[in-house]
Amino acid sequence: MTGAPVLVTGGTGFIGGHLVDRLLAEGCAVTLLARPGAAIPARWQQRVEVLRLTGMDYAAMIDLVGSRRFSVIYHLAAAGVLPQDRNIETLLAVNTLWPVALVRLAAATGARLVVTGSSAEYAPASDGTLLVETAPLETERLYGATKAAGGLATLAAAHSLGVPVAYLRLFNVYGPGEAAHRLLPSLVSQLARETPVALSDGLQIRDFIHVGDVVEALWQAGTGEARTAAFNISTGTGHSVRDFACAVARALGRPESLLRFGALPRRPDDLAWLVGDNARARASLSFQPRFDFASGIDCAIAALRSDKGEE
Repeated sequence: MTGAPVLVTGGTGFIGGHLVDRLLAEGCAVTLLARPGAAIPARWQQRVEVLRLTGMDYAAMIDLVGSRRFSVIYHLAAAGVLPQDRNIETLLAVNTLWPVALVRLAAATGARLVVTGSSAEYAPASDGTLLVETAPLETERLYGATKAAGGLATLAAAHSLGVPVAYLRLFNVYGPGEAAHRLLPSLVSQLARETPVALSDGLQIRDFIHVGDVVEALWQAGTGEARTAAFNISTGTGHSVRDFACAVARALGRPESLLRFGALPRRPDDLAWLVGDNARARASLSFQPRFDFASGIDCAIAALRSDKGEE
């Protein structure tokens, strides 16, 4: 895909930023579809084209894109990532309707479409159950339900219009560049200062996956010829939030006694178990996580320290 024209939504976000860096390193001609106020990193100046969104419907996008053609469209933008962002109209517009408009845009511009979904789309599962792509989907929690609805509609529209679409349900992604409120950066920030960290009981089991592995999956989905389908991007192995926090403390050389488990209540929508089966992605996308639990955390912390000028 070297030199190929690529369109990216959500490119200024955590995962999107890593993806754009990869695309530029591969020699792709990157165009960002960005919100009016989105800041473009200095390292991308003069290297990416920026189209500022005036609307998220198909007519507004086709007018903005004009005669441009793309090999791949990557759709990473989403609403409701923050737990407090639960405006129904916004979630429906961004998570459910916008991806379908992008299927139409892909059809008009001759592109393959890669869309990021979320593990939050799955309904609660019993402990020990590896979630497969055909598992029951969320019907009660608003963020997960609107994402799930968007995924179903996207795949249906793709089949109807003959557009190749890879729909990637991402599990618990971590790494450098996360927003400060998220688990890894908040742990690093407080533990580095040897400040006690208030946490929930930490017994929730999650499928933690390094952002580098997610970007590799996105790259494979964009460059390969996998069938139109949903794919879990996960490690297939669960670890507790408590284990994750303790591993971060050990990597930083800080005592685990700083981790105050049980000081905070769990969020009402915090599931006890969320681990994905990645067999379909392995078979169709040649997806193979490179980082195990310990090496991924070590790599992420090393990158965070490097960004701050620490040795």
